[in-house]
Amino acid sequence: MIERHTVVHAVDNEIYSNKTMASHLNELDKRFIRCHSSIIVNMQYIKKYSHNEVELDAGERLPISKSRRKEFLEKFKSYLKITFER
Repeated sequence: MIERHTVVHAVDNEIYSNKTMASHLNELDKRFIRCHSSIIVNMQYIKKYSHNEVELDAGERLPISKSRRKEFLEKFKSYLKITFER
């Protein structure tokens, strides 16, 4: 039997967990967004984005799935608006 787990990549370490992605997302604050079925991103670290991927400050590129694209773009644009209106 294959054991499922998630890996949380933080700035300076990795954390292994048996929780689901949905469970992790529910525990995180509004800066976090799911851009793919297997990826949750902290929007603070998004350097740029296109219709199909995000690039993080560290240079890592991550896919935005077609099924999550519309929701991702709406939430990220809202995050930017709130962040830069301060």
